[in-house]
Amino acid sequence: MSGQKRNIAMTPEEVHAFLATRRSLVVAAVPTSGGTPVASVATARYDDGELEFDLPADDPVARAIAADDRVCVIAEQAPAYFEIKAVIVRGSASRRPVDDDGRVRYRVAVGSPTSFDFGRIRQPADGSPP
Repeated sequence: MSGQKRNIAMTPEEVHAFLATRRSLVVAAVPTSGGTPVASVATARYDDGELEFDLPADDPVARAIAADDRVCVIAEQAPAYFEIKAVIVRGSASRRPVDDDGRVRYRVAVGSPTSFDFGRIRQPADGSPP
């Protein structure tokens, strides 16, 4: 590599295709009292540019979102080094009604996420196939 930095970001189409395969993700929030951010694994669905996720109503992240709706949502895979992919979404979580099982559903728009695909590290910097 001749000092040229590789772009390992996913295209918008790749981001959407990747998010459509995720069934769980990590949701992080900061309690309004400050301190350490909290994070939980949540069940997930992706539809039309929005991630939807469920948390137990008494989960620390759900309590943090109730006070401040800003979240960071991370969808990732890491079966092997060159298969590591992730999409990181920052935004505001809108709350949906509490389900019968005491869970709360949220939606967050994907917007302009940060993404990466380590598979691109193997590609030549000019984008041609390896």
